[in-house]
Amino acid sequence: MLETTSPACPMDKEPRVTQLAEKGATDATGQVEPSPEEFQARIRPFADYHEFRSWMEQLVSLYIRAYEGMEQYAYRGRRKIYKYIYWLYRGDPELFLVAWSPEGRPVGFISAHRHWQDPDLGEVGNIHEMIVDPAFHGRGIGRRLFRTVLERLCQEHARVMLWVGAENRRAREMYERQGFREVVQYDEWVKMVKDCSSGSGSS
Repeated sequence: MLETTSPACPMDKEPRVTQLAEKGATDATGQVEPSPEEFQARIRPFADYHEFRSWMEQLVSLYIRAYEGMEQYAYRGRRKIYKYIYWLYRGDPELFLVAWSPEGRPVGFISAHRHWQDPDLGEVGNIHEMIVDPAFHGRGIGRRLFRTVLERLCQEHARVMLWVGAENRRAREMYERQGFREVVQYDEWVKMVKDCSSGSGSS
């Protein structure tokens, strides 16, 4: 999961993109969050490129909202965000999954690329980005997106990797619960890997 003052690599190289974890029930914010049962998002990929393009402006706005307070890990400027989201989709359209509200608008998305060539691990599945609209945190959307993609990747690979911001403790802890382990840190980015034979982690 960036550029300018953010630490992203160029999009033709390996991006170190922060996955954002949504607020969970254990997040001590003092706010009462709706339970997952109160909101059932439909998860599906875009039907085709034309549908993807029709929602691009909303996806860019969603990305900006999700990274509020963590701008050090984000692309800056709508043009760069647009190019980044296009890069995510182009790399594996089937694994660009969107969570749709009952009203039919995107409230989150996740992007992964199958057959990613990592210089240390060889061919792996790579989860590049996960976004959940802050207005819909705490409703299980992020967990559903993540587990859906992880299951797909583990059907094809022995290992799955991702990069996460070093200061994003909430996300790192969520990935650890799903069986990921930290293997190396480069500057403000931590590389995490899951052995798919270890199962899908905690519920």
